[in-house]
Amino acid sequence: MACNVVWMPGTRPHTPSLLLLRFGFLFSGAVTSLLGPMLPAFPHGWGLHDSGSGLLLGAQFLGLCTGSLALYSDLRKTLLLGYSLATAALLTLALCVLSIRGYLPGVAALFVLGIGLGQVSTSINLLAAKRYESPRERSAQLSLLNLMWSLGAIAAPAIAGAYLKYSGQFLLLLTFTAVGLIQLVGNGRTTTSRESGATGPAAQTSATTISPAMLCFYCLCFLLYGGVESSLGGWLSTYAMRYTSLHIAGAAYCSMALWAAIAAGRAGTPLVLRFLSERTIRLSGIALATAAVIALRLAHTALQVASCAAVAGLGIAPFVPITFSILISSRPSARQAGAATANIGLGAALFSLLTGALSSYAGSLQLALLMPIALGITLFGFCTRGMRNAPEEPRSSLPAPR
Repeated sequence: MACNVVWMPGTRPHTPSLLLLRFGFLFSGAVTSLLGPMLPAFPHGWGLHDSGSGLLLGAQFLGLCTGSLALYSDLRKTLLLGYSLATAALLTLALCVLSIRGYLPGVAALFVLGIGLGQVSTSINLLAAKRYESPRERSAQLSLLNLMWSLGAIAAPAIAGAYLKYSGQFLLLLTFTAVGLIQLVGNGRTTTSRESGATGPAAQTSATTISPAMLCFYCLCFLLYGGVESSLGGWLSTYAMRYTSLHIAGAAYCSMALWAAIAAGRAGTPLVLRFLSERTIRLSGIALATAAVIALRLAHTALQVASCAAVAGLGIAPFVPITFSILISSRPSARQAGAATANIGLGAALFSLLTGALSSYAGSLQLALLMPIALGITLFGFCTRGMRNAPEEPRSSLPAPR
């Protein structure tokens, strides 16, 4: 199922509308971030400790990695398959939470859910990126697209908090199943109304693929970033409940502070790009996020936890859209682009598992937060050395959005 076609900037074959792509990212962001606020509410009969919760997170993120690699040459078909898998997995997970023996089937459902979300997110990123030729314009527009993902991630903790307080997990998951079904039908009607054929990231053969060394560099960048985001975002609600006086609904709102800050950061990235280089924005953001997680380990009130989460969110917000845009400037094949972004899910799976294991071993989730700190420091040092030769445009005014 790996995609073999290559992509050339500036080509615009038939693709879903930007409106559908943006709603797709809204759905993907909401479902991806939903698991964190739900962790403390899974059935007591599952007997979850931090290591068991880490397995749930790891299954979803490992699925994200797998889904990012499993691309058809026709990305619209990949998009439909992704929505189908995500919808089926959400329904299965809803049934699992009704049973005290639903833990292992729930792990499997989360893995399939991750595959679907990985296919949806990667397809949307590639379909949107092909619309812009200028790397800086592409960075700006991908930031705005990823803003929709962040808005979904903001909404998820608030929705989860309300459902968990009044209705429970089953109805929460059924609601998201219905939304996924609507996305599937909407995109299916658009696909059948357009001409068929391989549209991949574009059916061009004149573009070049990037070198193995450059591909490894981007893979490591996304791997480390995925670790930072998941080891912080996936455990934030649990941390807030454990080290403050918050209950489950309030802890979910602390997660919302993180995603709200990520949304604000991505909304502001196009403006900041007018004044600062992409490299400066990335490095400053990594440093800011790392400092915020260090401060989070000292936080003991709800306001302190939410504030640290917000600062960390602002720091990591521009990293993915800017780095992905620079990767696309090198004209990778779709397989290479998918392999690079798949490492976000791989890093999230690996380091969320390690964070849970470290917390269980040390008996302290506060100590386990050393994981995102170490990852942030490593990513900063790696980018300082490795991104010096990355292709960036000189600072200039961004063209008007199309």
